[in-house]
Amino acid sequence: MKDMVSRIKKYFAIFLQLQRINIMRRMAYPSSFLFGFGTVFLTMFLSVFFFKVSFSYINSIAGWTLYQVFAVVGSYMIVEGMMWIFFAQLNTINRHIIDGTLDGILLKPIDDQFFVSFWRGDSEDIARIITGIILLFTAAHNTIGFNFMHTLLYCLLLLNGLIMFYCFNLALRAVSFWITESSGLWLLMERVVVN
Repeated sequence: MKDMVSRIKKYFAIFLQLQRINIMRRMAYPSSFLFGFGTVFLTMFLSVFFFKVSFSYINSIAGWTLYQVFAVVGSYMIVEGMMWIFFAQLNTINRHIIDGTLDGILLKPIDDQFFVSFWRGDSEDIARIITGIILLFTAAHNTIGFNFMHTLLYCLLLLNGLIMFYCFNLALRAVSFWITESSGLWLLMERVVVN
């Protein structure tokens, strides 16, 4: 038990250090970071704007009201944003395999899956999480209100969704060892997750 706690502390410290390095790397060019943040935020804004315009002409879509749709879209934005912030490097595994640089990543003296998963992230995707949280608060305020137990269960379900999204993404990326041009798998993953 003591060994497990020390391993968790070690990997949490490594995780924090990797996130710090990611932020430093992104902030080396602040204008690029702000442009990326603005682009992500604009994309999220246009998604919300699309639903707002659609619901200005109708009251519901298949029984779903505007605020219920906002809750679903906000939840997806949060999970997707966390995926991009923490696990963005998974998307480049096939490029590292083709270039032969994955060996340098795997030879580090820490767990391979941990390092490949958390090596780099996209900090500007915090805009997805911020937009998702705003949508959730708007939806909760206008529909059911706030309940501590529901909020706790919702957060557990979000964590569960993030874990499932990560596992599915990792399984698809593992195929890159046999199929070097697996960039089309990302489209498959998007279709499975969205639908």
